[in-house]
Amino acid sequence: MNISIDELTSYTYCPQYLKLEGPSLLRSQSAFASEMKSLLTFVFRRELETGKKTSPSLIRDKWIKIFWGSFDETDSKVESLFRKSQLSLKRFIDWYSSYSGRVLVLNFSLRGEVDGHYPHVLTGFLPVIFEHDDGKVALFFLEDLTHPGDILRSSAIKYPSSILNKQNFYINEVINFGSTGGSTFKIVQTYPDETFWIETFLELRGLLDSIHTKVFYTNFSACSSCSIVERCRKSRI
Repeated sequence: MNISIDELTSYTYCPQYLKLEGPSLLRSQSAFASEMKSLLTFVFRRELETGKKTSPSLIRDKWIKIFWGSFDETDSKVESLFRKSQLSLKRFIDWYSSYSGRVLVLNFSLRGEVDGHYPHVLTGFLPVIFEHDDGKVALFFLEDLTHPGDILRSSAIKYPSSILNKQNFYINEVINFGSTGGSTFKIVQTYPDETFWIETFLELRGLLDSIHTKVFYTNFSACSSCSIVERCRKSRI
């Protein structure tokens, strides 16, 4: 069975959601998430092309162009949003300028085989992989999460990371740059241990087997935040 990271994430949110809606759950709640992703893509791609870190001044100039290219300058609410974005930008620049890792891969295409009771192939994309002088790598994500515990529990993060770990990438760090509830973005760095990798891969195998055998049920704890809750209820009548 072939399955994408997006499909797997929807299934772990609620199996019935995946059945009814498909892999459409991953939508950032931040007002400028797509613009921030564009900025980071520019920063990391430029580092790959030049072999040098992108300068803070160039990052700031690029952000002004990206932000005001997307929003109406005459809207007073947008001006407030731009000021909020400056804190997110500062947090990223402060972290990036001092971070010792180098960009190894941008938009890495993931494909990993997982053998449970049935053979599976998991596919998806990882935003950025950094490398260090000691051969270890760090994975960089852009999910709507700001707490270290939530990051290592996130299906969109831990399962693709687990695949890379099984492919003999020496991962010593998982980084996320995200926001929650429309707040400003912040960097969170986490350091998974061997127990995390073992338990996560076992979870992954079990989930993929469940999807393969069409085990669909409603995760009622997710109903309060679900966008299709009424349609779901009607489907069960």
